[in-house]
Amino acid sequence: MSAFLSFFQSISHMNFRFLLLFLLPSALMLSCGPDKHTARLSGQIKGVDQAAIIAYAPAESPADGGATDSIHLSRGAFSYDRPTQAPLLLTLVYPNYSTLTLIAVPGEEVHLSGEANRLKEVEISGGEENELLQGFRDGNHGRSEADIRRKAEAFIRSHPTRLAAVAVFLDIFAASEHPRYRPDGELLELLVKSQSDNAQLKQIASNLRPVFAVAEGAPLPKFSERTLTGGNITSEMLKGHAALIVFSGSWDGNNFRFVPTLNRLRRRFGARLSVVNVLLDTNVDQARDRAQRDSLSNAIYAAGEYESALARKLGVRYVPGCLLIDATGTVVARDIDSERLEQAVEKVVR
Repeated sequence: MSAFLSFFQSISHMNFRFLLLFLLPSALMLSCGPDKHTARLSGQIKGVDQAAIIAYAPAESPADGGATDSIHLSRGAFSYDRPTQAPLLLTLVYPNYSTLTLIAVPGEEVHLSGEANRLKEVEISGGEENELLQGFRDGNHGRSEADIRRKAEAFIRSHPTRLAAVAVFLDIFAASEHPRYRPDGELLELLVKSQSDNAQLKQIASNLRPVFAVAEGAPLPKFSERTLTGGNITSEMLKGHAALIVFSGSWDGNNFRFVPTLNRLRRRFGARLSVVNVLLDTNVDQARDRAQRDSLSNAIYAAGEYESALARKLGVRYVPGCLLIDATGTVVARDIDSERLEQAVEKVVR
């Protein structure tokens, strides 16, 4: 019996050593973090079974080796590796279309935790910049939009050299449906000046400057354009009375909502309101046909759609959209939906 026990113990000892040799490398692989050219994002969102989060860089960066990716959640858990040579601003789009911008740092892991019905309160941990960002996010739930904007402005002015400040700017100011000339544009320039070597931020600024340059409170940029009927429209011609510049394209299915409203405004306010229609159609023939069919006054064809010189100068973000300008040539509102447009115009027309 003792010989049998001795043999069994020797076999067990050998198996145990073999098991260690097999499991140890696997355990080390599972426990190690991302390599120096990869940023890792992991997390757990409670209350989600199968879903996806979209991840993309808000502007191109020479360090970024990724693209717009879909991160799949299984029982709320996920893990995602992003190739990058330098710290990168990364925006996440949740299944409910709310967004979160964080900082992906090569060689580091960022962890998210939260609940599906409280995505705005998801907590971020991992890395100095994300810890700073989470510090700003703490206590925001239940605050008014105005309070959060004031808090965000103070945070950015206190940390202009930090990537966390850029993330706050993107989520609070750049993502706003109603951007403002001040302080939004001023904060963007402060960040660019304070982070002069940030290539991604430079591209972000290039994309956003036209938006803030024609945001609420900004002077209408100077322009001179030919209409489809051979006339001429300039920014100077719009001063002295209220004006409405409408952006639309035949390829967008929501344009029909604006047409009845524009007709009603024309009948109600007459010469007290100038209406200019900027048509971002695929070609000039489509634009001309639509202008005639819908009786669009002062119709300008902007070749190149969003990339046209006029669309960029006027900061067009989407269609249908608009700029409402007062008699001094100042933008008082932009991108008002058709249901609220007439009420907004009432406040400006004299």
